[in-house]
Amino acid sequence: MKKQSLRQFGLYMMLASGLSASAQNATSALSLEDAIQAAQQNNKQVVIAKADAAIAQSNYKQTEAVWLPQLNLSHTAYSTNNPLNVFGFKLQQASVQQQDFNPATLNNPSNYSNYNTQIALIYCSLQSQNGVLWKIF
Repeated sequence: MKKQSLRQFGLYMMLASGLSASAQNATSALSLEDAIQAAQQNNKQVVIAKADAAIAQSNYKQTEAVWLPQLNLSHTAYSTNNPLNVFGFKLQQASVQQQDFNPATLNNPSNYSNYNTQIALIYCSLQSQNGVLWKIF
């Protein structure tokens, strides 16, 4: 039994060494330029460095957007019959009248709606002070 397993092991070793020898003989010659190009394409550090450079360029372009004007639009709407909120809304809108102080309507108001729309244009300009540029909003 031992002789047969030794023979099999020897046979496997000869096959493996023959395969590796034939694989070593299958090489091709590369020029210096081809070798440099292959090294640059397959080098992960070079690929990572190129990706980092592209990210840095994109981040730089994003910072230029700070100089563009911004337009903000907001709209809110409230509808309530809570006595405190109704009176507060009327105060905010400066629409309080004498009949709003009547205890019957003050403590039990009807439904009241409040709408608020805001539009804001934000832009920046530069101001130079002692040779230093300051961004002013």
